[in-house]
Amino acid sequence: MKHKPEIEDFASATMMRIIKCGLARQGIELMVPAARGPHVPRSAKQSALEFVVQAHGPLTVLRIGEGIDDLPAEPVALALLKASSLKDLLERWFRLSRFSHSRHEVRFAEDAPHTFKLQHRNKVGGPRPSTIETLLILGVITCLAEKITRGSVNLVTETGLLSRTNGVWKLDFRDDAALGSVTMTSEKAVIEESEPEGNDFLDAPKALRHRIKKDPVKKWTLEEVARLEGISTRSLQRKLKEHETSFSQLLTAARLETSAEMLCNRSGPGLAEIGFLAGFADQPHFTRTFTRSVGTTPSAYRSDFAS
Repeated sequence: MKHKPEIEDFASATMMRIIKCGLARQGIELMVPAARGPHVPRSAKQSALEFVVQAHGPLTVLRIGEGIDDLPAEPVALALLKASSLKDLLERWFRLSRFSHSRHEVRFAEDAPHTFKLQHRNKVGGPRPSTIETLLILGVITCLAEKITRGSVNLVTETGLLSRTNGVWKLDFRDDAALGSVTMTSEKAVIEESEPEGNDFLDAPKALRHRIKKDPVKKWTLEEVARLEGISTRSLQRKLKEHETSFSQLLTAARLETSAEMLCNRSGPGLAEIGFLAGFADQPHFTRTFTRSVGTTPSAYRSDFAS
């Protein structure tokens, strides 16, 4: 029998916690729909948002993202906030959607320096996202972008129905409107990056695993790690070869180590969330890589070793 990947959804419940914090920041109390495990049905989220729009207006939905400042320790939000640029944030968001059972995704393309075309759309075979859902996603992404770049983010739709300039939203709300493509521009290219840590590289694999584990969701490359360590790419490759390893092997090892540590906490995140937080491409990739490398599935490993 073909192995069936261990799949679960956690992103919907995370979004409901963001919604609750964002509304509370605006003085609005909302009962979070009950979830079975980490999943909240789309219908429950949609009903909650429709109630908010009817009672308080659509701008309230756009401002929900501001509640991220008040969110309790939330691993997914923290992983997104570690992004070093608008592009990095959008890549992390897209990877998150691959772990989710949501029928929608945010596609993006770089249109000019620090400027991206975004489209919140249905995945293959899924229903088109409602205008309210798109407002929520755009609001959350915009607030995340402003936090990680520490500057203004301008946003405007092709139709002119929605825009944000200098922290102010403008919206011509139409219940059946298609917002279409959205242009998002950040005031700053990237946040300030840390200087090389200055370790002596006596144990290069250990030093690099430590760096990667600080932000495993990041799309690491050999060139970037070498730059951050203040050495040439060739020098880094040579040092890794001396330790009989490669950058790809090191990256996988760091992600496996991160996931194993989280799996040992029985009350910690679910399997899909761990796969995302450890930096794997999607849930099947996490299960396949972990099983091949460790010799047991993530769920079996947690069953055997979690405390």
